[in-house]
Amino acid sequence: GLFAYHNRILVKKSTATEMNYEFPAGHYIEKVIIPDLVVLEGGIRTKSRLLQTLNHFDQVPNRKIVFQKKIPKGGVITKIILPVGPIGIVFDDKLGLPLISMVFQGSWAERLNIPNGYFVEKLIVPNKIAIERMQCDGFEQIFNHFSDIEGRTLVLQEVRNDIPNTGATVTVSLPTGSLGVVFRCTAGYITVARVNASSPLKDTITVGYVVERFVIPGEFELVGLGKMTASTFTDTLRQFSNVPFRVLVLKQFKKEVQINNASYTNELA
Repeated sequence: GLFAYHNRILVKKSTATEMNYEFPAGHYIEKVIIPDLVVLEGGIRTKSRLLQTLNHFDQVPNRKIVFQKKIPKGGVITKIILPVGPIGIVFDDKLGLPLISMVFQGSWAERLNIPNGYFVEKLIVPNKIAIERMQCDGFEQIFNHFSDIEGRTLVLQEVRNDIPNTGATVTVSLPTGSLGVVFRCTAGYITVARVNASSPLKDTITVGYVVERFVIPGEFELVGLGKMTASTFTDTLRQFSNVPFRVLVLKQFKKEVQINNASYTNELA
């Protein structure tokens, strides 16, 4: 049977199912996968949440449960893959992050089982942008701007304390050609000084954010940008303006800009 243990779901003994397989005794539920729709990972906290999720998507084939021997650590992360168009969610600002305060009846949000009262930690728009820990106003602008992109992914947390109490990070896939962005160097950091009205990035990046890294996947990566000035950085952007899939990573606060050679993980692909 399934039991709540250490705030996680543990299989106490092997349980035969209608599909003629058994859950592994002594293992915890680490992940629930509803293909192309929803992923719950990090360990489900309650048996009722597990059963409600499985029952809600009982018509979806190939649902999966992933088990592990050790107790899953950290908070439960809910990933929702969104369709194109309106979703039917109302966001409110709470504790510095967007909070899902309402889900409309009959909406995509209801069909996707998006829970009320959860915080948005991250939004990923494939091949466009990923934003983390952004305040509600900026988040909603980007969320709505890319409503016509299929495969947007919301990453949700039930508990605010499970989200790092740090500033926002924006990872942008740069289009080819002119960006229409002006950078300036302030106290050794390169910041976004102006985004022109004609810029293809005018609805995606914010004045005042700090450049942490510039990446051409498979070619090179500039981290912290060292002693590079705003002028030399702009020249570098222009030099590679015809190269697709360039990535720019921006931080909300200077104090959080990494200047070491930490590896880059592309979440936009």
